[in-house]
Amino acid sequence: MRHATGRLGGLLLVISGVVGAVAFAWSLRIVGPSESVAEQRDGSDAEQNQELTPSPAAPPLTQPRQPITGDEWLAAQPLANDPPAALPAAFWRAGDAEPTRPTEQAPRLEIVGERGRQNVEMHDANGNVHELTGFTQAQHVYDAAISADGTLAYVWHMAFTPRQVSTYDVATRELLHRFKPGSGGRLRWAASDPVLLLQTGGMGMGGSRVTVFAPDGTRLVQTGIGSQALSPDDGWVLSTSWQRGAGRVEVFQVATGKRVFGALLPVSMTATMIEPQWDADHGPMLSVVTDPEYHSADVFELAQLVSILERDAEP
Repeated sequence: MRHATGRLGGLLLVISGVVGAVAFAWSLRIVGPSESVAEQRDGSDAEQNQELTPSPAAPPLTQPRQPITGDEWLAAQPLANDPPAALPAAFWRAGDAEPTRPTEQAPRLEIVGERGRQNVEMHDANGNVHELTGFTQAQHVYDAAISADGTLAYVWHMAFTPRQVSTYDVATRELLHRFKPGSGGRLRWAASDPVLLLQTGGMGMGGSRVTVFAPDGTRLVQTGIGSQALSPDDGWVLSTSWQRGAGRVEVFQVATGKRVFGALLPVSMTATMIEPQWDADHGPMLSVVTDPEYHSADVFELAQLVSILERDAEP
């Protein structure tokens, strides 16, 4: 009995040893030949032994926008099928001669009286002072000036809205005409011709307008609401405006009120992207936003743009 028990105990020891050896071998196979159990739990050494390959850079979603030059923009515009008629030669030469402008020498006008109760006096070349207006009703006088040729005077005044313009013969101080040009803006004589230029602004989105009156109050020119530039001699108005869903470029002759040029802007151009100006050396110019995203603008001579403007036969 004692021998049987001993053999049984030895067999159990052998079995236990075999099981332990198998378990040890299995653990080595799981961990691997070059790492320990502690290294497997930590994981840092295993990551360092791996070869790292950089990921390729992701392509940009959009390519950066390249700036466009004025010449490139101009070349990309569609040519008009029916180009507008040529402008008068006098229009292109408007800045060549120095215009005659009003001076402060005699005869001259002076606004006298307190605000709201004002009149205008004329000082002649002999030093004499003459009452020009002789208002009996209380008036506020906004401005008064003599034309460049010295023949006419205007007084811009108001008792009650709207404002009025009174024109006088300088030689006789006789009241010739009285009319109502409107309320606001800046009124002045043109530099060369005895016509009155009323420039008004503050009409929304930076819009403005030029209106031209004959001395008797006849309206000669009224531009659309937009942006305008007067030639150096005040003989021409270059206007850009937005009317009835279309952008327009127009030229008006101040003395006659005639519209001598009219064109529609192509679809690629809008009225809000164009600003007229008059350069002393290059004449009439249009500043065009060629890259709306970056508000980049280029200035072109009007002659460069004539070929891409659509003909506008509307008077």
